[in-house]
Amino acid sequence: MFLREYANKVYGVAPYYLSKVASEVPMNLIAPCFTIPIFYFGYGLDGTIEQFFGFFLTIQAIYQAAVSYGYFTSSLFENMATASMVSPIITMPLILVGGFFSNQTVMPEWLKYFSQISPVNMCMQSLATNQWGHDDEWNSMLTRLGFERTYWSTMTQLILMAVTLNIMAGIALKLLISRVQ
Repeated sequence: MFLREYANKVYGVAPYYLSKVASEVPMNLIAPCFTIPIFYFGYGLDGTIEQFFGFFLTIQAIYQAAVSYGYFTSSLFENMATASMVSPIITMPLILVGGFFSNQTVMPEWLKYFSQISPVNMCMQSLATNQWGHDDEWNSMLTRLGFERTYWSTMTQLILMAVTLNIMAGIALKLLISRVQ
């Protein structure tokens, strides 16, 4: 539909993409608000109000990064089926080096660099540091797992990742349009 309207010069790529993202922002911010308290208290994560809001902000940030990743992936391909097939090929390595399935201290050096662009890795480090980084006993455990970054540095990287992927999605959409024409 967008390609047809663009060909008829109804609107350009930038107004379309910006209006699409802007119209979805409220829902993308509200949707996690319903599940976050359920997960937080369901996991038995009790603590201070600061820890709850740290969890809340981390899940919001990973949600925005995931949505941005979806925008970017779908902007790379003309066909939705192709985008759906390629997406897991990119996503699975990011999940595997995220720190949930493997200890980062035993990872080969070249994978450690790859893990630094993994939103899963940033989310894991942020959540673990938020929940247990204030306790010396747990802090040493986080170091053994290779989680050495601070909460705010991982949050900054997640937010920058979401913004960068959104910008790259807009550029990819523009390139896709020029390729299709």
